[in-house]
Amino acid sequence: MSSPSPASPPLKLVCPGCRHVDASGELHVSVLEVDSAHVLRCLACERRYPVVDEVPIVLADLESWLETERIAVLARDLPADLSALLTRGSSVLNRDAHLRRVFEYAGGELPDRIQGLVGELSGEILDLGCGPGMHPRTDTVGLELNFALARAFPGRGVVGDAADPPFLAHSFDAVLAINLLDSCPDPRTVLGQADALLRPGGTLILACPYAWDPELTPLERQFEATDLLAALSGDPASLGLRFNYELDLVEDRVSWRLQQGSRTVQEHACQLIVARKLGEA
Repeated sequence: MSSPSPASPPLKLVCPGCRHVDASGELHVSVLEVDSAHVLRCLACERRYPVVDEVPIVLADLESWLETERIAVLARDLPADLSALLTRGSSVLNRDAHLRRVFEYAGGELPDRIQGLVGELSGEILDLGCGPGMHPRTDTVGLELNFALARAFPGRGVVGDAADPPFLAHSFDAVLAINLLDSCPDPRTVLGQADALLRPGGTLILACPYAWDPELTPLERQFEATDLLAALSGDPASLGLRFNYELDLVEDRVSWRLQQGSRTVQEHACQLIVARKLGEA
C-alpha cells in the first residue's frame, strides 16, 4: 500500500455561491481565502463559510443546511452525559450515531477491494460522498454532506454537495464515488462533476449497488449498470453525458454488508468500476 504523503498541498476551495457560467459560456469561479482560523471568505461575493474542527463547510445554501445540521456541529464536543441530556430526542444526532455504527461494522468484499485499489493510487485523491471513509489513507480529500461523517474521515474532510463540489476543475488525479450514485437526487450531475474534477489520465473508481429509492432519486433519473458502462465508454446517447474512458476493471456483484441492527444485516451486490480518463470527449 502506498504511504501517505508527509505533507499535503494546500486545499483550494471555491465559492459555490457565486460560481456561474456567463452568456458566452465562460465559467467564473472565485477561490476562497482564509479570513480567520475558523472562517473562509469569498473575495468576489463576500460570502463566508465556517471551518469547524478543521472541516470546512462550503455549501451554496449554508443557511438551509444549518437548519438541520446545526445541532450536530454545536454538540460535537459535549461530554456524553451532557450531550444526552441537552440533545435528548434529536433526530439528527440519533441519525448520526446510527450511521457511524452502520459504517463501523460494514463488511463483505467491497471494503477490502476499495482499500486495495486506493492503496495503489498516487497524486491528489478525492472521495466524493466519502462517509467516514472506506480506506485509511490520510493524504486524501473527502467531500460529504454530513458533518459528523466528514469529521470522522481519515483525510481532509470537507462538508459540501457532490452535485456542486467546491473544487476547481481538473484538480485531482483520482476521484472515488463509492456507493454514492444511488444515494443522491441527481446521479448524472454527480457523475459529470466527478469527471470535471478528474485530470486527463486520472483514475475514476465507482461502486454502486443500484438500490434506488424513488423518494430520493426520481424514476426518470435512475439508470441501469449497462447504461453507466456505455456512458463511460463514450456513448453520448447513454445518460446524456459525454465521457472518454478506458475501462480497466469491471466487477459485478461485489458484496457489501451493512449491520442495520443487532439482528439485521443488509447485503448489497455492487458493481465496481475502475476507469482511466483518456481526455476530453
